[in-house]
Amino acid sequence: DAVLGALPVGQNSPQQPPLGLYAEQLSGTAFTAPRATNQRSWLYRIAPSVGGSASEPLPSRLQADFSDAAAVAAPDPHRWRPLPL
Repeated sequence: DAVLGALPVGQNSPQQPPLGLYAEQLSGTAFTAPRATNQRSWLYRIAPSVGGSASEPLPSRLQADFSDAAAVAAPDPHRWRPLPL
């Protein structure tokens, strides 16, 4: 709580977090863990953690050649388009 009033009172994830912050939930357990043993925390950030510019490849210093275009995967975050309502 670096700024007074930055943490929401009475709820973990309000629809509108205070001070224009972004709410993100960080999970510290495996996907297959039972619900009762989940360890998670709510973080409130100035900007979303997935926001940023696109990644660019660096010059390769590997001895092997992995130039097959089918093997190249972008490390940028992706998501499905929302379903129409």
